[in-house]
Amino acid sequence: NSAWGTVCDDNWGINDARVVCRQLGFSDATTYRTGAYFGEGTGNIWLDDVGCRGTESDIFSCSHCGIGVHNCDHDEDAGVECEVTCDDIVCQNGGTCNDGVCTCPFGYGDYFCQTVTVPVRLVNGVGSFTGRVEVYANSAWGTVCDDNWGINDARVVCRQLGFSDATTYRTGAYFGEGTGNIWLDDV
Repeated sequence: NSAWGTVCDDNWGINDARVVCRQLGFSDATTYRTGAYFGEGTGNIWLDDVGCRGTESDIFSCSHCGIGVHNCDHDEDAGVECEVTCDDIVCQNGGTCNDGVCTCPFGYGDYFCQTVTVPVRLVNGVGSFTGRVEVYANSAWGTVCDDNWGINDARVVCRQLGFSDATTYRTGAYFGEGTGNIWLDDV
């Protein structure tokens, strides 16, 4: 139907959760959730009264009332918590997996070390769209050394700050020398 939707929690149980987790590529489910535990969805409610044996290859192979047939509201959205092992995930950007959790290198976050999480700001510029690049680490703001700094680095910073792109980059303390730590070099 080309649209995402939720699953109602009527008769929702661990076997249903197991099928969903395996369908998503995980080895198993650790628990199932009811009552919109992860928040209420919006839009369509696609499935209700799901009844999986636990061996099905996907949730649509389980018994249910029919696609789009339900007697639920979104306060009854179902959820799952999948078992995660290091065999299930690939940590990105040099992250390492320990007990199913990625340990990310400096500057990366989210579950798989994909998202840049270093707080960044521009200082001493004209307006909020120009300035010296500073990053926040170890409870302090610090600067970024301009060794190998180029337009691609500036583009990443600008996009992280919500701008569409960078028009140019500056080196040689163009916006004035910073104080304190130099947190990054050879970016």
